[in-house]
Amino acid sequence: MKFLNRLVLWLPILMLAVGISEAGGTVHVVMLAHRISNAGEVEAASVNLHCILPDSNKYHDLIDMKIDPEPSQLQIDGEGQKAIKVSYESIAPGQLRTVRVLLWVKLKTARVRVTAKPDDVEPLLQIQREGHLADGRWLQLDKVRPIAQKAAAGKTRDIDQARALYNYMAKYCRYNIDETTIAADAVLAGEPASCSELAITYMAMCRSLGIPARLVTAYVNRGGKSPSIDWQSHRWAEFFAEGIGWVPVDPTNRMNYPKKKFFAQQQDKYLTVVDDGVPLIVGPDPAWMIMGFTTETKDAKLEMGRSAVWQVSLRRQGEAEFFEEACGQLKHADAAVRLEAIEDWQRERRPLRLGFLLEALFDVDANVRKTAAGAIGEFKDVSVILPLLRFAEDEKDAGVKLAILNVVRQRFADEDAERRIEAIVEVAKSRTDEALDLLDDTWEDPELEVRKKVALVLYKFGDKDAVHKGYRRLVDDPDETVRVFAALRWARTGSKEALTEVVGCLQSPVRWDREKALAELVKHTRDDFGYNPRLTVNNPKNVEAVRKFDDWIEMKKDKK
Repeated sequence: MKFLNRLVLWLPILMLAVGISEAGGTVHVVMLAHRISNAGEVEAASVNLHCILPDSNKYHDLIDMKIDPEPSQLQIDGEGQKAIKVSYESIAPGQLRTVRVLLWVKLKTARVRVTAKPDDVEPLLQIQREGHLADGRWLQLDKVRPIAQKAAAGKTRDIDQARALYNYMAKYCRYNIDETTIAADAVLAGEPASCSELAITYMAMCRSLGIPARLVTAYVNRGGKSPSIDWQSHRWAEFFAEGIGWVPVDPTNRMNYPKKKFFAQQQDKYLTVVDDGVPLIVGPDPAWMIMGFTTETKDAKLEMGRSAVWQVSLRRQGEAEFFEEACGQLKHADAAVRLEAIEDWQRERRPLRLGFLLEALFDVDANVRKTAAGAIGEFKDVSVILPLLRFAEDEKDAGVKLAILNVVRQRFADEDAERRIEAIVEVAKSRTDEALDLLDDTWEDPELEVRKKVALVLYKFGDKDAVHKGYRRLVDDPDETVRVFAALRWARTGSKEALTEVVGCLQSPVRWDREKALAELVKHTRDDFGYNPRLTVNNPKNVEAVRKFDDWIEMKKDKK
């Protein structure tokens, strides 16, 4: 009985410690920041920032929300999501305005039954169907349709056609090495593509066959850590099947994690916004971009950005109060007040302070930015690396830039190889020149696993001299695994030198090497030339196939 009495007394505290502030699961508090800045030389007048905000859906339950500043207009779109407008009289050159949103959510694993009864789901309205079948600049339905028809040949049901398209993309499409934007037909032709481009390509293939499809934009709880920073959101697609409803399909995760299932299900780490396909009644529709703006100044150069910082929620009232207080402090006209706030956050370790320290890096005062960078350095989590490198890329003040880069360098000085590996992964996500410079010595790291990781991510910086230089050293690594990984990833840059290294892997005595090399080459050549990795390397058919791969490479126009 004494034990039960103690348990009753301690249970609320235990629940608070693990973040279970609502029955049925962990509650996360997420601060979204929607930014608009004037990067030009002309003042922008009458600026209106439009944002679509998340609502409860198959990926998460929304518990509560706070917005700063209060929107001047609010609409509800077809998905039940808030579409808000925040108005500014003007934004001067070099100035920035931010709409911050605090949300409390419970994440869910999304699973859709693909064998539902016909009466389970209402059909789409005509206006919805038209929106989700429309063509567009990045879709190119007429160019995509022949490929989609070939990929789904022999399939009659929407669900079977959609699965065939998913499998086709997993086989022939390639994940990105840069941040250029290309249309769906280019992705299907073998050009490397980002998660957005892969999702849009899948949408295009579905729409070209008459299957309604839409885009899902997600803020990511990366690694399940607290706090977690997402400076690079993720995207996938959904298609609509009669009697089943909207079905999630993630081509990018399928390519990155081939042993996991991303058809009709999605992981429980996303806060999502869905494009409902129906234009808003009033004002411009942010649609796929989730954000949009208008201004009366025709030659104004306005730029947008957004990010998310996650934490396990421990005390909602305290989090809400600090959110209101910190928003006011960052907007204060006196830099001394803003600086004092940052110093207070360091001492008092307030909730959500990491999110607001990152926001302080946008401050117009260099001393405020430098102080914020130093405070962020106290956080040992590697999730700070990506936003810091993005800031460093644009930072004009040399002292602030040095302070930011020093925080990142500290992560590479860690004695724990696992921590260095985590840092390498985060650095590669930024794809900045500063980040590439930081990686310069990592391919000579004494730890094998570190060099392997560098080989796996270096290609993400694209077709750059430093990337090719790094891979030349990695394909000469003492370890065979590093050499193979380096050749396979280097090929994603599309250089003749790299592809020649991969053809060399076709003559490896290890079948795994031959299989992976063939899969990579097929994504470039669209032909296996009769090569069979199950046969010996000396088999006449394989010898002839290798010769054909060599001939193809010889005729290929080199990038480097």
